[in-house]
Amino acid sequence: CIVLFIYFISLSSRVTYDVLFSNLSPQDASSITAKLKEMGESYRLAEGGSAILVPKDRVYELRLALAGQNLPSTGGVGFEIFDKTSLGTTDFVERINYQRALQGELARTISSLSNVEYARVHIVLPRERLYAEESVPPQAGVVLKLKPGAMISKTEIISIARLVASSVEGLKPEQVTIIDTNGNLLSRGLFEEKDITTVEESFYLEVKDRLEKTIEDRVQSMLTGVLGPSKAIVRASVDLDLTQFKTSKEIFSPVVGEEGIIKKEQRTKESYEGQGMPGGTPGVSSNIPTYEVITGTTTSSSYNKQQVNIEYEVNRQVQEILEKPGRIKRLSVAVVVDKTLTPQEQDAIRELALAAGGIDPKRGDILTVQGILFDRSYYEKEASAMAEEAERQRKQEMIRLALIIIGTLIGLIIIWNIIKVIVKPARKIEEMLPEEVPAPILEKAPPVPPEEQRRKEIMEEIMQLARRDPQSFIKLLRSWMREEE
Repeated sequence: CIVLFIYFISLSSRVTYDVLFSNLSPQDASSITAKLKEMGESYRLAEGGSAILVPKDRVYELRLALAGQNLPSTGGVGFEIFDKTSLGTTDFVERINYQRALQGELARTISSLSNVEYARVHIVLPRERLYAEESVPPQAGVVLKLKPGAMISKTEIISIARLVASSVEGLKPEQVTIIDTNGNLLSRGLFEEKDITTVEESFYLEVKDRLEKTIEDRVQSMLTGVLGPSKAIVRASVDLDLTQFKTSKEIFSPVVGEEGIIKKEQRTKESYEGQGMPGGTPGVSSNIPTYEVITGTTTSSSYNKQQVNIEYEVNRQVQEILEKPGRIKRLSVAVVVDKTLTPQEQDAIRELALAAGGIDPKRGDILTVQGILFDRSYYEKEASAMAEEAERQRKQEMIRLALIIIGTLIGLIIIWNIIKVIVKPARKIEEMLPEEVPAPILEKAPPVPPEEQRRKEIMEEIMQLARRDPQSFIKLLRSWMREEE
């Protein structure tokens, strides 16, 4: 019974361990384990020493305590290295410490990004040269370990390169090399000369992604309300026009009214009466040579001329139109529905998607609607596995509670039997003794052996310990079991 009691007690009091830190570097793992030993905390190692497990109820408290000790360091030493400097530090050591601190601080900053699990930064700071033409520009390298399933965008890579470049004097973003732990060069072609600057390109790529996401959400939300959740998949692709141009337009229109506004008016009137033909232009010497005129009968003649020139004012409107980049050239949207569609249903979904996504076929936009049954075997398998795991954990919890109850009952029975073993002989002795025993008889009674007296004292102490501190009582029983083994 005692062995069963101790077994059940050990099962019920088994400590559950949880992850304190994971994916640690060897340096951080060594520092944290040394600190846990110093604090007297129990721990376990997992994942080849890169993960540390501690009792579940101590996880958050230990994380806060270790954070106060700057553990884990997440990228090496930082500027706290200068907190412990001596007067005898040479310039070379100080320069190396500054380089280490700068690398560590940059690694910590980059590691704080949502998609980055760990980062290492390496900076090459050349020595200052006497002549400028002999100087060598600084360079830097960044190694990123991404979180499982995470993707890093081109905008984030550019931001990391510019962050490192702005932290080191004389370092340019194109001199920063960024790779991941799989050996992929992430910074390839980011800073090549293009029609637009890299920042503008990254901005337009971000606008493109955001616009596609907006269109997908609009169509998806509409189809979810019609078909139900997880019944349709929508994907959009936007082709943006990144050119920027300016258009000037001048528009003329008549003034409102029949007469309008007179801008300029000129009236000319000529008249002549007399004999013969009129001469040259009045006031100007005639350049026409004279010829002999045949004289004949004299006749009278007259000449009248009147000319009016009027210029009317018109409305003049000048427009300057600046076409900014980012206009949609073409939009392609694909919709897949988890069912076989009839022609009527396909047309109805097409009309809804056209209206919800702002799709314009006249612009060249493309909309494809297909009805295909989804392959949900993977998700069903995952859901079944999750349900089985939940059921297994529920059964384990029920078994654990049952063991605790059974162990408690067995413990109470054992304690009751121990009490009976101790109390029953004393009662028998009391019953055998007369109510009043003469003093001479008591004096002649044999004394209690010291071993028996010591055994009773130990048993009494054990009972008091079990009542006062059950946890210590359990530890005492475990130590007895180890001694027996």
